[in-house]
Amino acid sequence: MRLKNALIDLSEKIYKQEDYSNVTNLWIKKSGKLVKKNSISNPVDVNKNPIIDTSLFEENRLYRPMSGKVYKMYPVETIRGCPYTCKFCNSPDQMQL
Repeated sequence: MRLKNALIDLSEKIYKQEDYSNVTNLWIKKSGKLVKKNSISNPVDVNKNPIIDTSLFEENRLYRPMSGKVYKMYPVETIRGCPYTCKFCNSPDQMQL
């Protein structure tokens, strides 16, 4: 049995056209009202994720300067602590967690 992963579980349910109201980490709303707040699953162990296929990127996009040296890095966007609460952004929700 595999561990729960909300994104994979949700994707599979949508693909199979199944009800996804019990998928962990989801808040279900109907008619603009909160109906159900599901439990939060355990964090994903990033060491168990497959290695990123870097051939999808241009090689020169993976190198970034840092502290006077150049390192090969993968661009990953995370919350930056923005004080604004724009409707299109998920940062305000992360701040509440």
